[in-house]
Amino acid sequence: MSGDDHVMQQRCAWQEALTRASNEPSISARVLSIANAFDTMVSEFSYRDQMSRSQAFAELRKFSGTQFDSELVERFIGAIKSRHHLHPDAEVQVTKESALSIGLLLEQLITALDDQNLEQLSDITETLQLTATTHGLMDIAKLTKLLRDTLDEGYDQIELMQITGELLDLCRSTQTTLLDAAQEPGADAEVLSRS
Repeated sequence: MSGDDHVMQQRCAWQEALTRASNEPSISARVLSIANAFDTMVSEFSYRDQMSRSQAFAELRKFSGTQFDSELVERFIGAIKSRHHLHPDAEVQVTKESALSIGLLLEQLITALDDQNLEQLSDITETLQLTATTHGLMDIAKLTKLLRDTLDEGYDQIELMQITGELLDLCRSTQTTLLDAAQEPGADAEVLSRS
């Protein structure tokens, strides 16, 4: 191969590399694709039930590397988890009584998980769902129902752990909300609003 042929071959290889790079979607487009998919999964539509955040995270990870940029998926999930903890989706009233009730059940839930006692876990989730519903903590009630359904249907351990992790975060947020609000000057000790 002559020097000119080698240069021509290198030029063609370089041009192909540039063409591939210019056809790659921008980072904004890739992030928007992930955000749109996530929003679609966690939204309720007439033709399908909405997914929990944990289920949507699992779906994003499932298609990570093929449909979605792997690194961006993990960063997106981290951002959503962080945002959710600091800025919940809806205004929720957390009373001292509801925070204490949820806190006690949270301890029992963790013990049942540590002991891998599925019967106790099922009983606690039933009580937690009722308690959350009674106190108007519907995100906790919905997620607890999903956990109960997963347990009843011959659960997938990974799915069970994802749902449980999200449920623990939600339950802990009632404790965090109560503690944060109690530290604010002039906070009403009985009804504290989480925003």
